[in-house]
Amino acid sequence: MQEDVYQGDGLNLYAYCRNNPVVYYDPSGYDCGGSGKFNEDGGTESIKSTDSKINKLVEDIIQRAKKGDIRRGKGYHGRLGDKLEQEMLSIPDAVYLTNNKEKLIFRKEYDVAIVDAKGSNKRSIITSYDPSGPRGKSGADIYGGSPSDPGMPVTHEQILSGTDKPKGGKFPPATQIR
Repeated sequence: MQEDVYQGDGLNLYAYCRNNPVVYYDPSGYDCGGSGKFNEDGGTESIKSTDSKINKLVEDIIQRAKKGDIRRGKGYHGRLGDKLEQEMLSIPDAVYLTNNKEKLIFRKEYDVAIVDAKGSNKRSIITSYDPSGPRGKSGADIYGGSPSDPGMPVTHEQILSGTDKPKGGKFPPATQIR
C-alpha cells in the first residue's frame, strides 16, 4: 500500500490506478499502448497502431472459424487437431499481435494457435501447440521428456515476452489486442 498523497490521514488505496479504478485496467504499468502514455482520465491508451485493419482481420478469422472455415498455411505443423483449433479461433481467451505485426496468437487456456497476419498466407494457421497436444520432437528437444508427452503450457507472460517456436527459437514478443 501507499501512503495517501492528499491532505489528511489514511491510505490512498487507489493510487495504483491514478484514483480512477473504473477506467484503469493495467496496474502493473506494462501495457500503456503505443506511446506508453497515460490518458487524462487515468486509463491507459489503447494501441492505435493495431488499427481497425487488424481488428477486422481478427474478427474475420473468428467468424470464419465459427463456420468451420479454417485455413492452414504452407508448412503448417499444428499439433492440436481440427476441433480444438476451431474452438481456439472461434472463442479465444485472448488474442495477441506480435510486435513486428506479422503474427496473431490466439490463446485458449494454455494452448496457442499462431496465425499469419500478413502476406499471401494471411488468416492461415501456421502452428498450434501445447498441453492439449503432444510435445513433439522439437518440444522434447527444448523442454526434455518424450515427444508423446503433453506439450508445455503457454502463459500470457510468455506470449508478451516471446513464446517458443516448436522448431526452436522464439516468436517476437506480442501485445494483447483482445
